[in-house]
Amino acid sequence: MIAGPIFLSMHVTNTHRPPLRQRSHPASLRLASAAPAPPPAAGGPKGPLFNARRRLGLALGATLVTVLCGTADAADFRWLVELTSDQHLDALRLDDLDRDDLWSRLQPRRGRNLGYVRNEVRATLITAEPWRWSLLARQRALAVVSQGALELARTVQTGAQPPDDTRWQVQVDYLGFAGAGGEVARLWSLGSGWQLELGLQALMLTRLHERRGSGQASYDSLNQQYGVDLDSLETKKGLRYPFQRAYDSHGEGLLSRGSLAWRGESFDLGWRWADAGVLTWQGLPQQALRLNSDIRGVDSNGFVVYAPLITGQNSQSRFVRRLRPFQSLDIAWREPGSGRWKLGLDVWPGYGRSLPSLAWQSSRSGDWRMGLGWRLHERRAELSLDWRDWSLHAGADVNGRSRWLGLGWQASR
Repeated sequence: MIAGPIFLSMHVTNTHRPPLRQRSHPASLRLASAAPAPPPAAGGPKGPLFNARRRLGLALGATLVTVLCGTADAADFRWLVELTSDQHLDALRLDDLDRDDLWSRLQPRRGRNLGYVRNEVRATLITAEPWRWSLLARQRALAVVSQGALELARTVQTGAQPPDDTRWQVQVDYLGFAGAGGEVARLWSLGSGWQLELGLQALMLTRLHERRGSGQASYDSLNQQYGVDLDSLETKKGLRYPFQRAYDSHGEGLLSRGSLAWRGESFDLGWRWADAGVLTWQGLPQQALRLNSDIRGVDSNGFVVYAPLITGQNSQSRFVRRLRPFQSLDIAWREPGSGRWKLGLDVWPGYGRSLPSLAWQSSRSGDWRMGLGWRLHERRAELSLDWRDWSLHAGADVNGRSRWLGLGWQASR
């Protein structure tokens, strides 16, 4: 679906019977990117739920068409078209995701490693009243992976042998989805420089993939063997297993966003959030697995026999996932003749740390205005240029692990 974040998948093999004290792999652990192969066609019965979604989509579409047509007689409105792509990986270069030797190129950071992708195409109508009406298509993925999970995957996949006894703590939390829909937002002026904006977004989901994993793994250098005790939960469109029922080809998302801002003579304050809401999908395949590879014995020929125990459960109940919001806090100040400075803190749900940034924007000079920025966690430098009705934003780091690109155009009447 979206190339970027990394998750853990478990695969058990039990065909190798090594002699005693020889190196063995009772279970192999594999990392995979969030770009799954095209899923098989899936569709469910077109019952009341399908009809309700269709009516909701038609109602939303009719409302947007009515609004768009109504602007023909409006005295004042603006069109805004935006394309945005924001990608980052802590542990790997973005261009290395498609390489065969990506495992050897993993370089995890200490503690938790963050990966995210935000791609969006949006067309927004801003009327004379404080309303914004948008049509959009978007992709989002977020992965929080422990250092131990990435080091374990690199060790096993490259065939490296740890020199000493080693233990890895494994934590994986990944969620990615893609869809299209509409959004309506309204702005309120509260007085004394305060403004409040609230928006509601309705999406028809075309892809969804969630993966969670936790547990621990170890390596015994004396016996040259691995021990694994892991739990895994995967929910995915395109996941296949025996006796699977047909399921709906689309899911639904209802997400909110908002901002609260204050503007003074020299200082500005702002707090915003996005993607707080719920994702649902009727009958989406789900697979829960538990793997324990510490069960072993010796056969009559003196060979060590490993018998990994794996237990699991497949289900297709209604998938419901409530999303915690992405949040951002900004403070900005303006200096006469030197433009506007802004200090920001971003918080991704589940990561547990704030991501600071610093930006500067010049005063407009004729048709031009420019800006510079630096994101500390991503180690990314950013540049923005505004010229008349066009805007361009770009950013990258020297290691190729973070990339940002945005293009905007607006037309007024």
